[in-house]
Amino acid sequence: MPLLTSDFISSWYLVYLNGRYRLLESWNESLNQEVSNKQLVQGDIGTHVVDIGGIHYSAQINSPVIIMSQPNTGLYDALDVVLEGLAVAQQPIDNVIAESLDYVLDSASINISPEGVNVSCTIENAVGWTGQKEYFSDNYNDFTGRTARFYDIQLNFLGGTYLINSGELSIKVNLEKLYFIGQNQIPTYAITGYTVTGNANILVTPDSYDAQVLIGLQTPGLSAPYDREISLKIMDQYSYTGLGYRQLYLGEFLSFPSVSLDLKPNQFIQASVNFNTFFRRSSALG
Repeated sequence: MPLLTSDFISSWYLVYLNGRYRLLESWNESLNQEVSNKQLVQGDIGTHVVDIGGIHYSAQINSPVIIMSQPNTGLYDALDVVLEGLAVAQQPIDNVIAESLDYVLDSASINISPEGVNVSCTIENAVGWTGQKEYFSDNYNDFTGRTARFYDIQLNFLGGTYLINSGELSIKVNLEKLYFIGQNQIPTYAITGYTVTGNANILVTPDSYDAQVLIGLQTPGLSAPYDREISLKIMDQYSYTGLGYRQLYLGEFLSFPSVSLDLKPNQFIQASVNFNTFFRRSSALG
């Protein structure tokens, strides 16, 4: 009787990136080849010549934020991939850093709900992912953990800490692929910046709404973003940061394309805020 062995089942694998094992819910990798048809004067309308361009590899990963029940498991989730990718994008890259990287972060989205926090991101490199998916055998130590829930989440916003009912953050790193003569098809990546946009439904009182001035009035012709930190904090007593939490700083300055207050009988008072954040090199990310 044929029986499929367990090494065909994806639940038994870890992905090894930048010297750390990643515990992910899904991993989807692809090879991307730039190919375009060349239309030349020929005897018929068929394509006879193509332009073969560069090659790069991308992977889409997804996982909930995971909180371990003990320290030093050596396992990390997709939120750590985002934190590390933004840390690379923020600072100038020297040869030592460049040679240590298995990927660059292209984009990420973070979805926040009462059920927890889910992180999706896209990473890229020029050499692929061969040998970076390792079978989770008996050589690994057992561990226990849980996914982050609403009571583990804090949103620091406009100088205050708010309960968040729901929210979504979109992060984009500006990547350029450079090709040099004699470098064959492998691109050299250049990181020119990154941006964050988001929206959040936070619980407020009418007094706190007015006191925090959750309105982003901008005078035409004048850019005056708020000089206030905005960050997402995940409480985690065994965090490798040693602080009892992991924190994603979303910038030191922000502006509001729109903001609204929702009052309904016998329901939570919510402020719905859309925002764009601005970074500078001194912005902390950890």
